Amino acid sequence: MAMTLQGDAAALAASPAETVEAGKSPAMVEALANQAQMARGPRLIGEFQPAYSDEQRAAGMLGQGRISIIVTAEGSVSEAAIRYSNAPPELDASALAAARGLKFTPAVDKAGKAIAVPALLPFSFEAAGGHPMYVTRVEPVFSDAARAAGEHGKVVIDGKIGADGRMVDAVVFQSSRSASLDAAALEAATASRYRPYRDGAGQPYALPVRVPFSFDNYRTPGPGGGILRYRCDQFARDESWWAANWPASEKNEFYSMMLGISALSQGMLTQVSQFKEKKAAFDKRFAAARLECAARPDKLFVDVMKVEGPIARRMAEKAK
Repeated sequence: MAMTLQGDAAALAASPAETVEAGKSPAMVEALANQAQMARGPRLIGEFQPAYSDEQRAAGMLGQGRISIIVTAEGSVSEAAIRYSNAPPELDASALAAARGLKFTPAVDKAGKAIAVPALLPFSFEAAGGHPMYVTRVEPVFSDAARAAGEHGKVVIDGKIGADGRMVDAVVFQSSRSASLDAAALEAATASRYRPYRDGAGQPYALPVRVPFSFDNYRTPGPGGGILRYRCDQFARDESWWAANWPASEKNEFYSMMLGISALSQGMLTQVSQFKEKKAAFDKRFAAARLECAARPDKLFVDVMKVEGPIARRMAEKAK
């Protein structure tokens, strides 16, 4: 589907690294100067939802990019232009048409006066089964040896998408603290093929990107997303490896997911005054589950974790 944007997240005043480049008009020069005095950015009224027809979806047309705009002091859009895109021209035209019709609450300066400022508006067209960035997405290898060791976590790869659709200058930006997982992510990122980007003039645009990869032992193929098969022995190995490689203040994704389930089911988000107390109770249950799993490795985590375990089971069973 086409990306739908709303409110404050829809259009951000262009950062210094992303301001519009050569050939600035007088209006853009003024808007860039105003940016230094901006106290509050523009806010979209309504939605940014470019037209995306069933025929375009069926044809596998997809892509993403950004549109450079000026949000005027009256809250309208001027000088909309493709900053960069890897979408077909028809989709670029649809995004531009939608952008030109947008209305904003204008930006204001430090004196409270409405001002014109530049902004960058992201757009994305995602067909079923496709990703707007990839031509061919190579999944990283998560080896049995890494799983058995309890290795897991997130890796983020930094690089640039060149004119030929290959990633160049690829490096590990965020490490999982597992050499094998970092290497697998780097290999997958460089083996994948991407839709090359171009600027508004149609020239190749070497786009810096950050590509995340997640390695999680509680996620496995099949009904329920894997938590219905997440055994205590694997959980214990995961927790042991994490504790050996990360400080206590850093929590893994599985802990964060279970805490999220607890927050929703225990009213942590609506009863802020009781958040610390309820989180402390959750941490005790999670620690108790860790100890019981070490003693009963054949059990499933959802059958050991009190309170949140049965909730997680019901949620996973509904998602089958």
